[in-house]
Amino acid sequence: MKKTKIFIDFDGTLHDTAKLKEATFSAFEKFGFSRDIILAAYVAECADAKFTSAGFVERICAKRNDLIDRFEIIYDKIVSDSDDRVYPDVIPFLINLDRTKYEINLITLGDLSFQEKKVMASGIDKHFDNTYYTSDTPKWQYLTDLVLSEERFLFVDDRSDTVAEIAKHYPKAVALEINRSDEDKDDPARNRGDYTNTCISNIGELNNYLD
Repeated sequence: MKKTKIFIDFDGTLHDTAKLKEATFSAFEKFGFSRDIILAAYVAECADAKFTSAGFVERICAKRNDLIDRFEIIYDKIVSDSDDRVYPDVIPFLINLDRTKYEINLITLGDLSFQEKKVMASGIDKHFDNTYYTSDTPKWQYLTDLVLSEERFLFVDDRSDTVAEIAKHYPKAVALEINRSDEDKDDPARNRGDYTNTCISNIGELNNYLD
């Protein structure tokens, strides 16, 4: 029997990126940087969807080059704790999923090295059949090599624009937008937009869309 494919985003979907962001901001504030300076650097680094810890650190420490190496070590330590930021509903869903019926895939967009660091540190990669990283190719386009245009598959992401593109290009796909919290709704790394996507609030609700 052919398995139904499931594609799930990482940041904001499986991994609480808001907590990573707050831990990072707090670390910089302890060294005397204002939140406004930190936020401005964060927004600038998110602009091209290729956020990297090194780029973020360099933007903040533009006038304090003596701190760059120290902060890169601190940031790496924060990222290494990614397993503590996996949402509590994620592992139960992955463990209980019927693997005879479903192929489960992780797909994430961003700087390849940074994304891989977070995914590997989270420890959830072992629960997926495949892990896909893309830095320049939009997810809907990346999937052209993985699914047929008329294939039924499930897709979950926290970005409205991404989900809308999947629904547009794959009419039989079950494209779901996950809205875990409104606390970071203005985060430049996310795009809420004016889309009318089908929404869920946690990964467990994905069960409602399985055969």
